[in-house]
Amino acid sequence: DYIMAKFVRQILFLASIIVISSLSLNSQVRIQNRTTATLKEAFDLINSGTVTGDIEIKIDSNIVETERAVLLGPGTGNANYTSVVIYPTAVCSITGSVPTALIELRDADNVTIDGRINRFYDENALTIYNAQTANSVVIWLTKPATSGNGARNNTIRNCNIRGNAPGATNVYGIHSGSAAALPTGIAGNDSLNVLNNTFAGLG
Repeated sequence: DYIMAKFVRQILFLASIIVISSLSLNSQVRIQNRTTATLKEAFDLINSGTVTGDIEIKIDSNIVETERAVLLGPGTGNANYTSVVIYPTAVCSITGSVPTALIELRDADNVTIDGRINRFYDENALTIYNAQTANSVVIWLTKPATSGNGARNNTIRNCNIRGNAPGATNVYGIHSGSAAALPTGIAGNDSLNVLNNTFAGLG
């Protein structure tokens, strides 16, 4: 009986390891000890104050955004973080067809989007693509018109930035500030570092 009970415990332990490993392999976005299907859902956890402090967001596989992923600044509502670092663990993409912007850093500070796998090597492993046309950007850094200090001390590096706005005069990459079609608020965005990215308008 003792041997059988020990054998059953070992089988259950191994089964739990397999389940945990499977969940990890199938996860798309990991934020602290949680998993989400999209970057927007991860940002929502930060905006609600569910996840705080120095935050890492790991992109494990391709994800599709159906709504704009908006990260609010620390101190806005319940958002309470010191820094946010986003990076892939494999070659993957964040795609969607979202009006105005796919990702918005609204008053967000100390955010790093690092397209290198596990933040090492020199390969641009993360592609961020907004398929929306009509002057829609991929990443937008903004300050609300009536409040906030703007998006500050942010870094976007080693990413493949792909937009789909047709025509040479339309914005399709990274936008800091405002335009006629976007909410106003051009002041306050400071210390933006854009390093080793590639850009293409695919429209």
